[in-house]
Amino acid sequence: MSSDNELYTSFYNMLDASVRIPEDNIWDNTRESADALLFPHYHKDICFAALSLNDRGIKGYGDHAIVLKTNLIENRATVFEENSFNFVATRSLSAGKPIPPGCRATWENRDRLAVAKLGGLITSATKYEHFPAVLMDFDGKRNGDFIEVHIYGPIHRRAVEKVVAQAKTRRADVCIINSLRRKLRDVNVGYEVIK
Repeated sequence: MSSDNELYTSFYNMLDASVRIPEDNIWDNTRESADALLFPHYHKDICFAALSLNDRGIKGYGDHAIVLKTNLIENRATVFEENSFNFVATRSLSAGKPIPPGCRATWENRDRLAVAKLGGLITSATKYEHFPAVLMDFDGKRNGDFIEVHIYGPIHRRAVEKVVAQAKTRRADVCIINSLRRKLRDVNVGYEVIK
């Protein structure tokens, strides 16, 4: 968020540019095999996100979530029924085996994918305010389930609508957040704290 000359890019492009080192964990060690199956010949250009109805992110991914401007990603985004790494691992996908129909949708059909996946979780007792937790499992009751968004290409800071954060109490965090807020104000991006 510091400069108009910087872009948020994919994990692979960060590795290729020598600005990131992969961690020694199962995700970083095996993710390329999964991504190459789902995005043949262009997996290095995919940025991952999650569909949300209340601007909250997935807890396990960090204390901050970035909400993107729909009009700046909709023409290069698709949605997928779950975390793509988990999908490949649990479905035993391999090279040459097609992705089952109905697992991926265009951005404009994201509602159809959500209904196909989650319609059975909605009953006559489900209230409107429950919908965000149906779409994204915030409390871990469904193993952190969410609908994954795949964005082709890098993301510029001007594509960010707002940053949403959990409240911080540590002094060091307050200093970092104050610095971030100043940078966000420079490009008219909001900062919201959720308690």
